[in-house]
Amino acid sequence: MRIEYLQEFVHFSKSLNITQAAQELFTTQSTLSKHLRQIERELGAQLVVTEPKKMRLTPAGSLFASKARAIVNLYEETARQCVELSKREMVVMKAQYTSYQDTAAMRYLAFTQRLKADAPHAAVKYARASHRDFKEAIKRGSIDVALEYHCGDVDDIVAAYREQGLRAHHLFSDGLGIWCPTALLPPHAATDMETLKGLTFMMPSDTSSPVYSIMSDLENLFGFTAEIRITGTDSQLEFIYSHDETTAYAWPLSFLDAAIFREEDAMAALPVEGTEGLVHSFAVALERHPDDQKEALLKLAFGE
Repeated sequence: MRIEYLQEFVHFSKSLNITQAAQELFTTQSTLSKHLRQIERELGAQLVVTEPKKMRLTPAGSLFASKARAIVNLYEETARQCVELSKREMVVMKAQYTSYQDTAAMRYLAFTQRLKADAPHAAVKYARASHRDFKEAIKRGSIDVALEYHCGDVDDIVAAYREQGLRAHHLFSDGLGIWCPTALLPPHAATDMETLKGLTFMMPSDTSSPVYSIMSDLENLFGFTAEIRITGTDSQLEFIYSHDETTAYAWPLSFLDAAIFREEDAMAALPVEGTEGLVHSFAVALERHPDDQKEALLKLAFGE
C-alpha cells in the first residue's frame, strides 16, 4: 500500500468531507475516491459509509485511521531525520590498524566499532601506516585512536596519558609470556624472575608492535634491567628461521595462543610466573578532540 494513500486517508478522516479533503490535498474528488476504494480493496474491509447528508467511518475505518496516522507520523519523522543526516558531512574516524589476534586486539577492534555504532554518518578507517610514536600521531591528527600496551598500575598509566593530553580506555589485563627457541628454554621450563635475568630480549624496530612498549616497561615489571637488543627481523617466521638461539620475545600471554607460537617444535611459548594481570592494553585518543563531531563519537565510545 502506497504511503501517499495512507496520508490521503488520514487527511480525509479529519473532516470526512471528500470535497474539502480533495481541495486541501490538491487533487480531484474522483481521484481521492478512487484511492479510498483501493485501500478498502487491499484490506478487504469497508472503511467509509456514505449516508444522504454525510460520510462516516465504520469501526474498521476508525481503527485504520488511528493506525494509519501512527504510520504516517513515523514515516514523516524518519524522512525528516534522513534528510538531516544527508546534510551532515560523513565523519571518518581514523583508527590504528592491528593485525594481532590477542584478546586485547579483539577488544580494541570491538571498541573502534563503537565509534560508529550509534552514528549513521560515521565511518571507521583503519590506518596501516607505521608511526614512530602513536601518541604523537594522535596529537598531529594522523590517527584518532590507537592501541597501546603497558606494564604497571592501570590508574598510574591512565594518569600518565592524561598528563600528555590523552585519554586512555582500559581494554584488558593479561599476563606476560616468553617465546624463545627450545635450545634457550625447553617447554615447561620454569620462568621465574631468576630465569629471566639470564635472557636477552628482542626489542622490535617497529614501534607499532605491542612488544615495543612492553619492553620499555619491563624494568618496572621485573624489578631489574633486562638485557635488550634491537631485532632486525620483520616477522615471527623470520625470527624462527634466523637460528638465533640466544634471545627471547616477551609478549602478552594471549598472543601465544596463536598457532604460529604453539605449533613450531623448535620454539617454546611459556607464561611468566607472577605476571598475571600485569600487562595492560588501552585504547588511546586525545583528551579533547578539536573536531566536535569526532569528540562526540569518542565520548560515546569511551563511555564519558
